[in-house]
Amino acid sequence: MDCCRKLIRIIIGVTTGIAVLTGCRDHPSLLPRSGGEPYEVLLMTDNTEARALADSVLTEEVEGLPQSESLCQVSHATQTALNQSTRYARCIVTVRIGKTYPRTAIRYEKNVYAEPQLIVTLNTPSTERMKADMGQVAPLLTQLIDRFELNAEADNLKRHSFRQGEEAVAKITGWRIRIPADMTAIKRGRDFIWLSNNTPTGMRNLCVYTYPGTSLDARHYLDMRDSIMRENIPGERPGMYMATERRVPPLQRNTREHGRTRLVTRGLWMMEGDAMGGPFVSHAIIDTARKKVIVAEGFVYAPESKKRNKIKQLEAALYTLAPAKNQP
Repeated sequence: MDCCRKLIRIIIGVTTGIAVLTGCRDHPSLLPRSGGEPYEVLLMTDNTEARALADSVLTEEVEGLPQSESLCQVSHATQTALNQSTRYARCIVTVRIGKTYPRTAIRYEKNVYAEPQLIVTLNTPSTERMKADMGQVAPLLTQLIDRFELNAEADNLKRHSFRQGEEAVAKITGWRIRIPADMTAIKRGRDFIWLSNNTPTGMRNLCVYTYPGTSLDARHYLDMRDSIMRENIPGERPGMYMATERRVPPLQRNTREHGRTRLVTRGLWMMEGDAMGGPFVSHAIIDTARKKVIVAEGFVYAPESKKRNKIKQLEAALYTLAPAKNQP
């Protein structure tokens, strides 16, 4: 079967990991660029109840943000409206209902009419069955879209990144990571480096640092984060420093990516003694050779503006964290 055509049944699930939707081509694509921004979805169905069910899933709230933001911006079209214009949409979700479908199932195709593009088809025998299966279908659908967008941003980082910053990270930590091309402001510390696009609004930041350790203890990581950030990211006046917002407990889980366990943390940061704050996401990995924990973290400062896409762009960079070539 074509590696870009997969059938995902609700009893199987979707493989986690950023490589789940990696492309099948090694050569440049001849497809046109898709239209739309990241996380924009065209939802196509003729059934009003099915549209409402899918809509509720696609617009679920993103975790770890300071204000409510939905995962996707959804526009609607009828099932037969795929034409010369709509076929180039970045992400298309079609819901088909018919008795010929034995179960609720999801199929996806990648880069059919344009690139990057994800086309998802949800087949179900009835709206009643779709409603009953939604608890299992929903995480598969949102995971597909989220991984597609993370992969698209990671592919963009392969083509456009700040190489001098990447070399600086490798020199300080022994690890490599893709740095967005506009994040050219650098501050170095002891086993610590901070890169930023350094804009007054919509500021995006990446920090990479290490601390001694041979385990991924979630609580200890937060304590170390606060200590390291206090030392390296002070505020404008004495007594001001970055800290983790503990009143809204960070979300933490272990995941397996590229053969390594990562502690993924999503939460809010605050500037102690100031009104600044925003979301952060971090990946912590054990550097077994050096008996250290390596952490890559992205954080955003964008008052009075949406933050989902900004933090997701940084999250895509975190998945590229790996030992430098001369390291184990």
